Amino acid sequence: MLEPGTRRAGVPVIMVAILAVLAACHESQVGPPHGAAALSGPTMSVTSSGAFLHHPQPGAHAEILPDRATQLAEAWADEFGPLLKDYWEHERGGPIEFGQLHACGSATYAATPLQDLGPSMPAAVRRAVGPWWLVTLCAGGVPEMSVAVSAWDTGLKITNGHLLELTGDDFIPRAIPLTMPNADVFLVTPQRAVAMAKQTTLGVAATPPELVMQPFVMPQFARWRVRLDSAASVRLSTGSLVHRSEVYVGGYAPGHDGGVSVAAAPSQSRQTVELRYYSSLNTLSTVTARVRSGYSLDTEVAVRKGDTSK
Repeated sequence: MLEPGTRRAGVPVIMVAILAVLAACHESQVGPPHGAAALSGPTMSVTSSGAFLHHPQPGAHAEILPDRATQLAEAWADEFGPLLKDYWEHERGGPIEFGQLHACGSATYAATPLQDLGPSMPAAVRRAVGPWWLVTLCAGGVPEMSVAVSAWDTGLKITNGHLLELTGDDFIPRAIPLTMPNADVFLVTPQRAVAMAKQTTLGVAATPPELVMQPFVMPQFARWRVRLDSAASVRLSTGSLVHRSEVYVGGYAPGHDGGVSVAAAPSQSRQTVELRYYSSLNTLSTVTARVRSGYSLDTEVAVRKGDTSK
């Protein structure tokens, strides 16, 4: 979806590579920004799994609902999964029963740390840096595929089992490796995220954890953002001792061990990032995306209390 590009004047430049993968949607399954209908007060801001329920921003992009994301993921698996069966089975390291795949558990919302690029930008570019739903597909109760569905896929259809109105950037599928650590299916549970944050900081979570995408990697490697009730002393993997009130847990992406990181100091955290995309077949354009207020693109690896391996 997003690949690191070159650096210019010390600013990271990101290449937006629109993936050739697929999705669909009915108008009856389109809702306001995720959580808008469910939030009537502070007591309604936690899901049954203990995770944070996304609070919409004023004027935000309309989003599909979690049940619809699940339908789309299952439709993708039925229609398109078998076309690359050898590839997915190689990635998994074992067989995948595409004819038997069904969602196991509810779709999980991964928020974006970036502000919406606005309606003047191509829809595909906006979706690439927007929020995603994560759907785990199982066969016989065993997780075999993870399919990310853009939360902004509001113009797609499913007709007679076929996905229509595809744009080429609607799905991001991944096979779940048989060797996935602790069978966490890419994501640790929100309860475990809170426990890992407490083990690292000895601090107390002020709010339920929120799943947030890491910048410019696949949605499957999103991390839980845990905000503490006060700043806590944290030992970094570099040996430095810092005071932080925001912790990120999980994310088995390259360069991350699925452990715990803390938000970088404000003076070291980027507020904008440049994105490159093809505005036409041979024209490479650049747009600046701003980081959402209260979010951090930059984190530092922390050492959990009692961990002497780092």
